[in-house]
Amino acid sequence: MKFSKSDIAVTAAVILLSGFLFFLFWRDINNIRLRNDTDPLGSVEFRKRSATRRAGSDMNWERLQNFSPVFGGDIIRTADFSEAVVHFEDGSSLDLFENSMLKLNFSETEGVLDFIEGQITFTGGSGRSVKAGSRTVTFSEDSRVSFSRDGDDISIAVGNGTATVTGEDGKEDILKESQELRLNAVSGVYTIVTYPVILLAPEPNQRFISLEEKPALLTFSWETTDPGAVNGAVSMEFSRTADFSEPEVIPASGDSSSLVRESGTWYWRLRDEKGNISSVRRFSLTEEKISELILPPEGDEYRYRKVPPSIIFSWTAMENASAYLFEVSAEPEFRKPIIRSRTILTSLTVNALDEGAWYWRVVPILPQRIVGKEPEPEVRRIRIIRKDEMFPLVLSYPVENSLYQLQALKDKGIAFSWQPNPEAVSYEISVAGNSGMNSPEIVIRTEQPWIYFNDTNAPSLRHEGIYYWSVRWTDDEGNLSPASSARKIQGLDGSAAVRLSYPPDRYSIADSLVSNTRFSWKSNVPGKTLFQVASDTEFNEIVYQEDIRTGTILGKDWGLGDWYWRIRTFNADGTVFLETQPRTFSVVPPLPGPDMSEPVPGQLCIFREGDLQDIRWSKVPGADHYSVRMVSSGTGQTVYEQALISSEGISIPFDSFDDGNYTVKIQGFSTEKPSATRLIGLIGEKPFYLRKLTPIELVSPVGNEAFEGLAAIRKGVPLVWKSKEEPDTVVLSVFSDPGMTNPVFTKEDCSREEWVRFLPDGRYFWAVTGSVEEYDISARTKGQFTINPIPPLPAPELITPADKSVYGPEQLRVSREILFSWEPVEGATHYSLAVFRKGNKKEPLMTAGPMTGTSYLLEDLSVLDKGNFIWVVSAEYRTEEGIVEQPGKGAENRFSVELPSLDIPDLTSGDTYYGR
Repeated sequence: MKFSKSDIAVTAAVILLSGFLFFLFWRDINNIRLRNDTDPLGSVEFRKRSATRRAGSDMNWERLQNFSPVFGGDIIRTADFSEAVVHFEDGSSLDLFENSMLKLNFSETEGVLDFIEGQITFTGGSGRSVKAGSRTVTFSEDSRVSFSRDGDDISIAVGNGTATVTGEDGKEDILKESQELRLNAVSGVYTIVTYPVILLAPEPNQRFISLEEKPALLTFSWETTDPGAVNGAVSMEFSRTADFSEPEVIPASGDSSSLVRESGTWYWRLRDEKGNISSVRRFSLTEEKISELILPPEGDEYRYRKVPPSIIFSWTAMENASAYLFEVSAEPEFRKPIIRSRTILTSLTVNALDEGAWYWRVVPILPQRIVGKEPEPEVRRIRIIRKDEMFPLVLSYPVENSLYQLQALKDKGIAFSWQPNPEAVSYEISVAGNSGMNSPEIVIRTEQPWIYFNDTNAPSLRHEGIYYWSVRWTDDEGNLSPASSARKIQGLDGSAAVRLSYPPDRYSIADSLVSNTRFSWKSNVPGKTLFQVASDTEFNEIVYQEDIRTGTILGKDWGLGDWYWRIRTFNADGTVFLETQPRTFSVVPPLPGPDMSEPVPGQLCIFREGDLQDIRWSKVPGADHYSVRMVSSGTGQTVYEQALISSEGISIPFDSFDDGNYTVKIQGFSTEKPSATRLIGLIGEKPFYLRKLTPIELVSPVGNEAFEGLAAIRKGVPLVWKSKEEPDTVVLSVFSDPGMTNPVFTKEDCSREEWVRFLPDGRYFWAVTGSVEEYDISARTKGQFTINPIPPLPAPELITPADKSVYGPEQLRVSREILFSWEPVEGATHYSLAVFRKGNKKEPLMTAGPMTGTSYLLEDLSVLDKGNFIWVVSAEYRTEEGIVEQPGKGAENRFSVELPSLDIPDLTSGDTYYGR
């Protein structure tokens, strides 16, 4: 059938029209509409998958792209397994979790978000408000508030800061940290729940990602604000669902715990024996391998003469990476990278690198918080060489010693390719029957870096035999490059070929699985066929051979070591017709048994109650995973067992095990691979002795008990602790700050009831640290108490001088002394006197005391001058050591000293005096 010109034209028109319609369809589903009449409120960033938007006046949903702008009136929603965050221009942010929807009812005067369904979290929303059902919520600047809706039930929980909830009647409720408002959207009935325990970490809806191969270890912490509301033992509950239908319960002690969690979304809370004592927190954990570099390989070289080469850089994708930072530098430390590009793609083409050695790497940008140690990104080195002469090309396919079937020339042809040169305008490929490429049988020019040889353009290849091929290139000046190195190919008649199938070359077989391993091949050669196994490549030492009529055979017990196998066929006269190239395989022993390093084998393992303990062992070369079994030596029962452990260690709670002797049995395994069978290792057995230490427990005071100030100074405050162990070292410390950095009292080797005296009024925190055989058994909680202020003694009643007394010339002629006296104060042991000039009570003219009497005689009036004065007397109680235990209030009176003015005498008498 032959196409006419009109057929060709119609076909081309249909193809062009189809392509144009597909372009319009693609643009329509990916179009992001912008609005010129209003400014965007912010942008949306995807955490998982994507989100959609519908303008308030539109009925069509559009799929958003990453960092698309959002506007007032937009309705934004997320679907299953989708999460997004909206970053507003004022710095606040809004997290949307899966199956959530809200509307941005923003106007020029107010910014209201209408929460419709799902679960959202608003952070730093001062100036914004969220409408949930019949309530409107406003925020403090540091707030972080979560909203969730299940049918008609709405929950508003405060993680940080405060939130003000206003009803339609104008009534306001202020929610503080760790408070939750539960509202029925239909009836309007609501309750406010206050929890005695505040969850600190992880933060609400926090996202984690682990880039390590070992399980992720997360830290959970909390603070008890009302210890009296906690009843009995406290436990942590974890669930995959928000309703805690199948919770995982873990005992909790102290104020923090580190646990291994699997990947996924989790909900957790704290409970006591009577119910919930904390709000519910949500967090997610993702495990992923960091990006690996693909092209170019390490140490790759690029040569050019005039035009710098175009180099393709590629790497593996990370599902959770929002972007990648691609860097190229002249030094491996990347202090001054010459290329730094942020991209969402997994490959880039660079043609701006000049000659020299260059280093490149890719750093993923992750929206989650990284758990554990962040792996260093892989760094690769390439080299670009510039020379004036033309370089020979690098051949790609077929590879050296490739075989081809003669039938392929008639069917689809045989592809030959090489690495292109940017300066090449054409290529010349030659095929010859010798490695020196003398008298080539085929010479073809092409402008592409590849060519197909078929029955028409390469008739010489229709015959069986060995051929060699090489390529040269021509530049725009007509210069011809040196020829590439020649590669060998061999043509075989496929109708008489034998091909080995399984196992592949360099295959490893466990010695226990050799007899179950099936060797197979494909052959259409009639006649005698031998399966041969030898210990050398020349098959001089044949250890096994068998005349086979089928294409398979099971392995035999050939022993450990490296072996070679092949298939040999014979003609009717007994001559060898065709034999395959030998393949090698190895019979390997079981993996060795691991050596346990922790706990130290044969020795005592001491640990603190509640701590996770490590069982660690040496790495077994070739092992992909391990199994661990812990057996009680006394009963012989298995108390712990775990399989499929990918690292050389696990953390397990020893709390559930009794003290005694145990044996740990560790075994390594290797999974089946394309190059090896599975391997089962020997069991490594190591004994150890287990002993559990119980931390010190604070008895009283622990719940901010108050003590009267005077009794606390005179008698002291009793600090009581207890311990099941007899500590080798113990230190009791009292601090004046909750961070416990400013000690006000410290005592080593203290008793289990210690009375601490002479503490001034205020709030105090105390702790007890101790150790047994260098193991820390310090109390895991801190105690606190308050000392109330000491009431002052009453002010004494002043006697003389009476208030507003005046000392003039007449009084001073009679007496040159002033007697200060006052009535005694009950409970006082000493008194203090101070005289000030009126208007300056900061600097006294004279002081007296402390004194035990109730009067003081001022004999030296030179300290006083003409003017008004104030005298003050205060009582106090002092111990025999001179320490003031109870100060008193001061009483004051005023008095004045009035003296006549002195005139300057007139000395002008007119007489002559001696000396003039």
